[in-house]
Amino acid sequence: MFETTVEFNLVEHITGAAFVPPLGRAGFGRLLAARRKPYRTADGYACILPYSDRNWQDFYDFTGRGEFKTDPRFARLAERVQNIDILYAMIEEEAPKRDTAEWVAFCDRVSIPCMPVLSLDELEDDPQIAASGLFAEAEHPSEGRYRSVRRPVTFSADPFEIRRHAPRLGEHTEEVLAEAGLDRAAVAAILDDLGAEPRADASTPVPAGES
Repeated sequence: MFETTVEFNLVEHITGAAFVPPLGRAGFGRLLAARRKPYRTADGYACILPYSDRNWQDFYDFTGRGEFKTDPRFARLAERVQNIDILYAMIEEEAPKRDTAEWVAFCDRVSIPCMPVLSLDELEDDPQIAASGLFAEAEHPSEGRYRSVRRPVTFSADPFEIRRHAPRLGEHTEEVLAEAGLDRAAVAAILDDLGAEPRADASTPVPAGES
């Protein structure tokens, strides 16, 4: 997991450190800018990220910030990069003037990258999450009905299913002890010391239709 995280982040952050000897320090400046962040809107937070020349022109028109349209510091990408903190501060100033839904609707219309920031409790009601069926329900034999989260990637030849429920207390004690090399008599002695009854069942498979 650690190596995967490092590789994923260095796609953008290795920058000048990719050369031997390094031409500069690692770290993509725009991503590390203090004001490049989710912005507070009138009713929550949203990630709003104009990027192309057209994106910024549409943003200036929508927010009424016409003074930026003719400012040479923001005319093209090369100039914007040198003054990006000013633009991010402007977004931070404009974002609270509209609610999150307004920002998403505008950005979707003009192809500006934008996403609302959801609380954990709001995830299940998100249209994309609902459409993809990320959450499912199953019935545990002793704990009752519960919500599960499927893997985020689907494969037609290998559909997702829950093969076993979360184990109950002590459910795999005998299996673990046997794998450790203890014979049946030794396992029985340990269970007796613990005051536990030997279990005949393994993890209960999920009934058909419950995956």
